[in-house]
Amino acid sequence: MERDTLKQQMTSLEIQLTTVRTELQTLQELTDSSQSQQTSDGMKGGDTGSTMIQPDLQKKIDKLNDELKAKEDQLAAKDAELKDLQDKIDALNQQLADKDATIETLNGKIAELEKKIETFESQVDSLTAKVNELTQQLADSQAEKQKLSEVLDVVEKNVATLTALVE
Repeated sequence: MERDTLKQQMTSLEIQLTTVRTELQTLQELTDSSQSQQTSDGMKGGDTGSTMIQPDLQKKIDKLNDELKAKEDQLAAKDAELKDLQDKIDALNQQLADKDATIETLNGKIAELEKKIETFESQVDSLTAKVNELTQQLADSQAEKQKLSEVLDVVEKNVATLTALVE
C-alpha cells in the first residue's frame, strides 16, 4: 500500500519536474532572446561598444532572471524530493525481498514439519495396530485362562469325588 503511494507521488513529481524543466527552458530562451535584443537595440541606437539597456527592458530581464532562479530552485527541490522517494522505494523493495526470503525459509520448515507429522502419524497407526493385536491376544489369553479354570474346577471336583470314593 505504501509502495503504491510512493510510486504515485514519484510519478506526480516526475510530471512536475518535466513541467518545471519546460518552464525553465522557456525562461532561458526568453532571457537569451532579450539579451540578444538588447545588444542589437544598443547597436541601433548608435551606442558604440557599450550596450545601454532601457530601464523597463532591464526590469523584464531581471524579472525573467528571478523567475529562472526560482524555477531552478523548484527543480532542485523536486529532484531532492524525487531522490528521497526513490530511496524509500528502494528501502521498501529491500524489505519486501527480506520478507520473501523469510517466507521461503518458513515454507521450507513447514514442509519439513509436515513430513515429520506424516511419519508420526504412520508410527501412531502402526502402534495402534500393535496395541489392538496385543489387546486381542490378552482377550484370547483370558478366555483360555477361563476355560482352563473351568476345566481345573471340573478336575478338582472329579479328584474330590474320586478321593471320596477311594476312602
